[in-house]
Amino acid sequence: MNRVRQHRHVEPLAPALALLPPRIAEMVRCDVFAGADPVGAGLHRYVEASYGRSYRSTCHVAYEMHQEHLPRGDRAVTLVLPEVPTVAVVVHELGHVLHAALRLEPQPLPVTEYALTSGGLEAFAEAFAAWALPFGHGYGAAKDRLYERDRATVALLDELAVP
Repeated sequence: MNRVRQHRHVEPLAPALALLPPRIAEMVRCDVFAGADPVGAGLHRYVEASYGRSYRSTCHVAYEMHQEHLPRGDRAVTLVLPEVPTVAVVVHELGHVLHAALRLEPQPLPVTEYALTSGGLEAFAEAFAAWALPFGHGYGAAKDRLYERDRATVALLDELAVP
């Protein structure tokens, strides 16, 4: 479901993708739903996230498993941007898309407090954002922790980046 109601919601997408190595940028190609309430539009039926925020107004990724009410052929990993995101938020969400492409493996060590939420599903996205974002995007300490504590995830991401 590619649906963009307001283009300002997807403006950070191009600079986020430009930060990624081409091979990874290709791996994170997905549907995009932006500028509207994904629950109201029927993309998925999840309203409240496990950490207390509403999916109606929070940037997130809707996995195929969250779209069980749709016919199988209509289900797709979808980047959901109901609010205007920062580049860092887009990179984090693209980390979820990459994790889906890797069949939700591996489960890296948490590099931020947020990585501990959602049963560990945030750990990969936070590690990916720390790996991909240059210093100055709010992930500097997480980048340091990633390189100090989880060389296996760094090696995996480095390997995926090689054409």
